[in-house]
Amino acid sequence: LSYTPPAPPTPAIVDWNNSNVQEIALETNRSLIFTNGKSGSLYTLIIKQDATGGRTVTWPSSKIKWEGGAAPVLNTTANAIGLVKFVYDGTNYIGYAPALNAY
Repeated sequence: LSYTPPAPPTPAIVDWNNSNVQEIALETNRSLIFTNGKSGSLYTLIIKQDATGGRTVTWPSSKIKWEGGAAPVLNTTANAIGLVKFVYDGTNYIGYAPALNAY
């Protein structure tokens, strides 16, 4: 079961109590805040560009440790879809992006 947080304003609060699979529709640039992660849990964030595209995400950087040391570069093409996954270790989210260029 997936959950879509409300549309802007920013920041968008991604409350993992709502679902471990969530979707963010980018109708503007968005900052994200993660809450209620459970240690050992796997989370999926589906990020969809709107018909305009060019939207960006500001990640909660102090809480995410990215594979390779840097946040993934999302596809900003109109209507692009990206898939980002996280494992929560009780302190940090270990993030990786298995699909950034889905349409």
